[in-house]
Amino acid sequence: ETVGMNSRLDALQAAILRVKLRHLEEELKVRRENARKYDEFFAEYSAGLRASGDIDGAKIVPQYIKHGCTSTYAQYTVLADDREAFIKKLDKAGIPHCIHYPMPLHEQPCFRGLAQGSENRNAIMASQKAVSLPVCAFTDVDFIINKLRSVL
Repeated sequence: ETVGMNSRLDALQAAILRVKLRHLEEELKVRRENARKYDEFFAEYSAGLRASGDIDGAKIVPQYIKHGCTSTYAQYTVLADDREAFIKKLDKAGIPHCIHYPMPLHEQPCFRGLAQGSENRNAIMASQKAVSLPVCAFTDVDFIINKLRSVL
C-alpha cells in the first residue's frame, strides 16, 4: 500500500552473508554461464521457428543485456507471446518458473498516479509476457534445456 523498506539485518544473517560474499564472484560466473546457455538455446529455438515459418506462433524472446553492461542474473527472464501456453509446457516438463512482476509498478497502489499514458506500455507488456527460469549457481541448466527441447 505504501512505499517503504526493510533494511534490518540481524547478526545471523550478517554472518551468513559474510561467508557467502567470499563465493560471490564464482557464483556470478556460473550464473552468467547458465544465462549464456539459455541464450544459445533460445537463439536456436527462434531460428527453428523462422525456418519453419512459425515465427508468430510460439515466440519467446530472451532478456537483452546491452553490450558493455553486465547482469547478476538474479533470474533469467524471457518474454513469451503466449505466456499461458508456455507455462503449461513448463509445467508439463516439470520446469520451475516464476512470474516476478505480474503487475506493472504504476498499477500498484503505492505508485498509482506517478506515471500515466503511453510511457507505461513496455511495463504493461512485460507484466503480461515475462516468465523467469532458474539460473542460480546450483541449477542444472543443461537438464532444463533438454526438458525445454522436449516440450517446445
